[in-house]
Amino acid sequence: MSMSIKFFGAAETVTGSCYLVKTGNVSFLVDCGMFQGKDVEYRNYEKFEFAPKQIDFVVITHAHLDHLGLLPRLVREGFRGKVYSTQKTSALSYHLLLDAAKIQENNLQKRLSTVALYDTTDAIRTIQLFNSKSYKDVFEDHGVKMQFEKVGHVLGAASLKVIDKSGITGYFSGDIGRLKHPFLETFDTAERKADFVLMEALYGGIVHPDREKTEAEFVSYINETIDRNGNVIIPAFALQRTQEILNILKKAYREDRIKKKVGIFVDSPLAINMTNEYTQSIFANDVQGAELFDFEKVRYIMKPGRMLKNSKGEPKIIIAGSGMCEGGRILGHLSSNLPDPKNAIAIVGFQAEDTLGRELTLKPEEIYINKKRVKVRARIKQFYGFSAHGDTTDLQAWLDRFEKKSLKKVFLVHAEPQRMQKFDEINADLPIYIPKWKEEVSI
Repeated sequence: MSMSIKFFGAAETVTGSCYLVKTGNVSFLVDCGMFQGKDVEYRNYEKFEFAPKQIDFVVITHAHLDHLGLLPRLVREGFRGKVYSTQKTSALSYHLLLDAAKIQENNLQKRLSTVALYDTTDAIRTIQLFNSKSYKDVFEDHGVKMQFEKVGHVLGAASLKVIDKSGITGYFSGDIGRLKHPFLETFDTAERKADFVLMEALYGGIVHPDREKTEAEFVSYINETIDRNGNVIIPAFALQRTQEILNILKKAYREDRIKKKVGIFVDSPLAINMTNEYTQSIFANDVQGAELFDFEKVRYIMKPGRMLKNSKGEPKIIIAGSGMCEGGRILGHLSSNLPDPKNAIAIVGFQAEDTLGRELTLKPEEIYINKKRVKVRARIKQFYGFSAHGDTTDLQAWLDRFEKKSLKKVFLVHAEPQRMQKFDEINADLPIYIPKWKEEVSI
């Protein structure tokens, strides 16, 4: 018996993670993610090159749209098997998939798109298929044995160990977190054996800036803006990045490192729901999760427009989605704040090619938001040290756990080509392979 993998996403690009695995007469998907960025988002609408109803089951590594955003479309087109994930990924996915469906419906209603990939009914049907497993569980479906392992990155994120009936053992990394994190447990470094490894290489060859130094620069940037009576606008992913920024701001406020205690507004219902999940799940140094994020200056905004009632004219810090500025409430905040040189934009996450966020990092003189021209006079600064993705040192530590003589293939995915090539050069003694989109490889 042999195993094959077909790379339907995150191959020579960063988003759309989706791998079709075949072993014997069993077919399953590891992740079913959405493509993000103008250069690849058309792929979300292409016909699946497999019959969804013939997929036996799906395994999701974590709750980011680029890893599970097309699941409701898969269900809409006939998939009825189980969707395996960790317990926390399942809880987070509930909020994320309903929000994604609402965006699809709103875009159709506003004529921003001509076809909805799925709707709320599809999202609900998808949520009903989730089957939660703990990191300790060894579970089986159609003779394939599986187990989730902690990998850091975000709450509930996992790498997946797979063993088929013939004994072929493989690991799908999911997104690899950092070895040192303020409040998340990450991967262990005990040795393992595998026939193949499929791993992300987003920051191959790159070492993240020192986190403490990045936090200090971030706080200084906020102080400089507040001194000018300006607003700080922070596009942030609802999952993980919003919680990290809140944790940093809380520490800075409590330690009086932010001079003027201006209001902080989290203007994202999805981020609020995600923060609640973190609050209920995380314990750090025996302190409940609420102690990590919640403090007196934070206001959570569920309904649009509520934020401005009590803060007009005062400088403020606004956290809103989406993290790559491709939709959501951040667009309104950018439209109203970018033309004023007193204001500042803090880019705190990775920006994929051909996204508005990436365009902003280039500091253009003007941009278009919802087809309207907006002058860019506000300061813009990107902070690289907050990434929930491991840098090349973390990636290497994850890979070094595997016994080299056992590895027949190391597939690199979920990265721009130059990053994968750099990581390949660093590991020249390993059988590394960089697959192309829709390529099928036998193990």
